[in-house]
Order: sequence, then structure tokens, then C-alpha cells
Amino acid sequence: MACLNIAPYLIELREIVEIAIHEYTRLDEAARRWYEIEQELMEQAKSWDFGEQEFQAKLNDSPTRQTRIFNALSVFLAAWSRASLIIYPLGGDDDLVEFRLERGARLQHLLGLPGTSPINNAALRDAWMHYDQHLDRAVRDGYWRTRQRFVLSSEATALKATALRLVEADTLIVRFRDANGTQCSASLPEIAVALAVLQERIPLAWDRLRGESEASGVDPMIDDIRFD
Repeated sequence: MACLNIAPYLIELREIVEIAIHEYTRLDEAARRWYEIEQELMEQAKSWDFGEQEFQAKLNDSPTRQTRIFNALSVFLAAWSRASLIIYPLGGDDDLVEFRLERGARLQHLLGLPGTSPINNAALRDAWMHYDQHLDRAVRDGYWRTRQRFVLSSEATALKATALRLVEADTLIVRFRDANGTQCSASLPEIAVALAVLQERIPLAWDRLRGESEASGVDPMIDDIRFD
């Protein structure tokens, strides 16, 4: 693949990885706050010596706190999914299959990313992007009880069988089912770390792309594309 063809993907990756990392920070902060308040509520519930109004206000605000987690989670997973598909594309049966797979292989080479990278979690990506299909399976097979819940990790084992998506607020591990209905899990912190590494490698890949083009004597007009 000509060097010129791969440059736009590096630019796209730089932007969406930045978004994903920013949203992960928001997600982590929202989850930590939810966890802290849930712990406070449990401690207060054990004692008769607490302000009832304050306790009730915190309890009533729980849906709002969960909404903050979900909002950040949604943007994070959307950005991560885009990056994942750019680097680890699917096959398909259209006329771009060969181009798409070559692009993915070229990016993995330039970025030094193995197929085992947490960024390449096809099961989570599929579960997030094709939620309607997973909901169909859950309804048909009778294991749907809850669409999505944010819980403590200590509660996950008892709830994961009947929740389509379960997010452990204290660990940010997501429990979900794959396309076949098999229970799976993914660590969002591990994905975030991999994205941070990717962010550092993108400028290096750009320099490597320039070096390879100069060494081969091919002029990919890379200077005509702004990267800074």
C-alpha cells in the first residue's frame, strides 16, 4: 500500500484515540464517585445515627450518577470501537476487502501492535455495536432480565447471568455476552492503557512512514498532509 494511502488513517486514529482517553478519564471519575457514595450509603444504612434527608438525597441521586457513568462509557466505547476497526478490520464480501485487510496489516506493523492487543477485542466491539442483535438473542433465549446495570464487583457473580451488560463500577470490568450468547468479560482499564500506548506510538509511526518513503524513493506527498 502506498504511504500516502495510510497517512489519513494515522490522522484519524490520533483524533479518536484522544477522545477515547479523555472519555475514559470521565468514566473513571464518575465510577469512582458512584462507588464512594454507594459505600457511604451502605455504612449509613448500618447505623441509626445519620441524617435521613441527606441519606435520601444521595439515594435519589443514584440514577443520575449512573447516567453520568453511562454517558462517558458510551462515548469511550464508541471511540475505541472506531480505533479498533481501523487497526483490526473485519473481512467482508465487498470490493474493498483486500484493501481493508492490507490497511489493517500495515497499521499493525507501523504501530507495533500484536493481534492480542486489548484494542482488538472483537467480542466487546460486536456486543457494543450490534446491541439490537444481542438483545434479540437474550429475549429469545430467556436470559434477559436487565438491560444494563452498574454494580459493585462483589455483586457481579449473582447478576451477570441475567444482565445483558454489567459494569463493575469499582473495577470497570464489563461483563457481557458474545454473539453466541456466551458470557464474556473485558477490562476497560486494560483497554485504556493500550490506547495510551497507541497514542504515544502514532507520531512514531508517522515518522517511520516518512522514513520508509524516503528510503524507497517513493514520494507519498506526506508533507501535504497536516499532522501537527
